Amino acid sequence: MSQPEARSCLPSLRQPHACRPCHRSSLCARRARLGVGFATLLAAWCAAGCRDLRADPGFCAHCPNDPGPRTRDAQAVTAIPAAVNSDDAGAAGIASGADARPDSAAGGTMSVASDAGLMTGRAGGGGTPSPPDAQVDAQVLDARANQPPPEPCAGACSGRMAVCLAGSNTCVQCAEGHSEACTRDTAVCDLTTHACVQCTMSNHSACHGDTPVCDAATKRCVQCTATETQACVGTAPVCDPGSHSCVQCLASNLSACSAATPVCNAQTHTCAQCNPGELGACPAETSVCEPTSHSCVQCVANSDCPVELARCDRATHRCDGCMQDAVCRRFAERPLCDVMSGACVACTKATEAERCGAAACVAESHICSSHPKNSLSPCAACDSSEDCASGLLCLPHSIGGQNLGNFCFPQGTTAGCGDTNPDARPYSRASQAAAADGTNISYCVPNVSCRALADATSQKDCLNASLPENTACGDRQLNDGVCDARGKCTYHCANASDCPSLNLPYCSGAPGAVCEPMPAPMPAPSPAPAP
Repeated sequence: MSQPEARSCLPSLRQPHACRPCHRSSLCARRARLGVGFATLLAAWCAAGCRDLRADPGFCAHCPNDPGPRTRDAQAVTAIPAAVNSDDAGAAGIASGADARPDSAAGGTMSVASDAGLMTGRAGGGGTPSPPDAQVDAQVLDARANQPPPEPCAGACSGRMAVCLAGSNTCVQCAEGHSEACTRDTAVCDLTTHACVQCTMSNHSACHGDTPVCDAATKRCVQCTATETQACVGTAPVCDPGSHSCVQCLASNLSACSAATPVCNAQTHTCAQCNPGELGACPAETSVCEPTSHSCVQCVANSDCPVELARCDRATHRCDGCMQDAVCRRFAERPLCDVMSGACVACTKATEAERCGAAACVAESHICSSHPKNSLSPCAACDSSEDCASGLLCLPHSIGGQNLGNFCFPQGTTAGCGDTNPDARPYSRASQAAAADGTNISYCVPNVSCRALADATSQKDCLNASLPENTACGDRQLNDGVCDARGKCTYHCANASDCPSLNLPYCSGAPGAVCEPMPAPMPAPSPAPAP
């Protein structure tokens, strides 16, 4: 059964260095029958002839056990003599093929290497046996010295690698004096790499216009390099070493950036207001850097907005009021949306019982009051009118233009305040405030702070206090309290209507008078003696 055909380079007188088919059963397995010198020489000669074609599939692949190229022999030997041994033939060749047989149709000629399939001598009428291996070796070695030197590159250079570089016997794209392959945008031959390039440092005639400089690393024409920046002027005065192009700025060169755009956009290399992740470039009112425009804005997401304006309008990048509870859920203490105000709140009237329990949901702030409903007495600090006892309203109190906060006060009646209605003492002064619906509410307030009134009503001790006597009583900012001769807190009054009717009902009305207990009654005069 015949073996699969392989490819090997075998010598031929008619076609030197030609690739011929071989059969492993004949050539490869039986090469040992040849003399050692001849076999080595033959293998080296074949390898030299076809070394440039081995990459071509199907050609010049060595048979198994092929010893491969021998460098010295490959350089020295390029052909085998035209005839090795033939008495009758004028010319004989070394060729490849299938095994030759003594009784072949050609006349039964017997050759030296017929069994190996390497050498065949042909004659017109008949043949003589080939000489012994030693004689063949000697003849081959004699022919070796008479062979011409090998042709450089063996004629294998073509296509894009059409130039033979004689010094290294290799095919290259171009060489000095041979730059025919260098055309169009790679019209220059790099004499170091022997490749066609756009420019070299010694030849950059192709570099002009927008790309006047040759980049030494890539051999390409570029706009600028680190040392050649003459093209970078005007609005693009800086050379970007990565792209070799002129740009407005680099992170290391902000010379073209102004106070309005003080940083460099790392992607576009243009001056911008800010870079995302860099702190301090944006002012407090627009503290977020928008990543696309690199401009300072209020927000890019809801999380950038405060509880009062919890929704980010992504079209304008401004914080706006909420429209549904989902926007507010990130605020644990204010998870509800008050659609009317647009703020996230702790409670609404609809959720008061659920969110506030026994307290009221303060309408103005939508925060649960800190007091149970209807639990506060007059002049007590309050969050909502619902905190105050019946007949009282939670309203602001101010003295001398200073707002002291909200307190429970009696609402004004037709009978008036304490100055005309003894039942309203010591709330002797009428005041007004705007209600939620815009109407004015009349109510009665004392002529001092609720703190001073509470200290006086409770008869707070002031002599043993660590503070100076008068500052231990009343509001410290207003300094409206007085420590009287008894060591108790009281306050100044204009008349008795300013004083609490229970324990400090008396006011002399004199300058500097204070509310004090009712003085003891004068003893009745003794009766006049009888005449």
